[in-house]
Amino acid sequence: MPVRLMKMGECIQRLREEKGYSIEELAGLTLSSLEELRKIENGTQQPDKMTLTLLSNALNVYPDSLQNGEIHYRDSQSNLINLMKETLEYLQGTEKDNKEIAEHIEKLQKEYDIEMKEEKQEKEKTEQVEKEEQIFPKKVPEESAPKL
Repeated sequence: MPVRLMKMGECIQRLREEKGYSIEELAGLTLSSLEELRKIENGTQQPDKMTLTLLSNALNVYPDSLQNGEIHYRDSQSNLINLMKETLEYLQGTEKDNKEIAEHIEKLQKEYDIEMKEEKQEKEKTEQVEKEEQIFPKKVPEESAPKL
């Protein structure tokens, strides 16, 4: 008997017992015959893809890991849905917090007359240009008088 088949069979039997299923119950859940399931658990028969999928679903493990003689439990859909809801609530809270922070910053800027960096730089440029124009006024071209 191949070692992999034996390990897979042992895993199936262990998981079945952990779930509290009789071999007859698991055979019914997987649409397998009692004889077929016994051979799979004994490691003398490889389950087909459909049986492997049904076994992994009934035992709440991943089919690939089961086939390799390993046990990797899957989260139930309700656990995943709850996790997604919690994540969404967290993100919505974060979005709300970010809006409140932005509003608070804006309020502080107005209250303390704090200018944004870009606005401040633009204002400084404008002031510099005005100073230069006062020191070095633009030469206005003189209108030339008509020559006679």
